[in-house]
Amino acid sequence: MGAWVPELVVPPGETLAWRAAVNWTHRGLARGGHLALTSQALLFQPNRVDAATGAGAWRLPLAAVRSVGVQPVTWSDFFSGGLRRRLRLDLVDGSVALLVINRLDRRVREIGAAVDAARPNG
Repeated sequence: MGAWVPELVVPPGETLAWRAAVNWTHRGLARGGHLALTSQALLFQPNRVDAATGAGAWRLPLAAVRSVGVQPVTWSDFFSGGLRRRLRLDLVDGSVALLVINRLDRRVREIGAAVDAARPNG
C-alpha cells in the first residue's frame, strides 16, 4: 500500500483486524480505496485519484452500523458496482453504504461479528 492508496492510520487504542481494497458507495458517490476493520470502527482511505477529486479518509464507528448484509445485483447501479453482489451496511442514521469487496461472504461475517461485539449488550 502507499503508491496507489496512502497508508491507513489506525488510531491509538484500536487494533487492526484486516484491510482490503474496496469500492465504497454512500449517498450517491462511489470511491475506490482501502477499507480496514479495527476493534472499534471501519476506516476508509481513498485512492490518490479519488482523494485528488475531493474524497477524504473517514471513520465509521461500529456502533453506527445497524446491520450488515449482502446487496444483490442491481442493474440500476451499473456504474457503482451494481453488477456484483455487494456488502451492505445499514447505518443508524437511515443511510446505506454499499461496498464492492472480495471474499464478500467472509467479510459480511467478520464485520457483522465486530458490529455485534461493539453493541452495549453485545
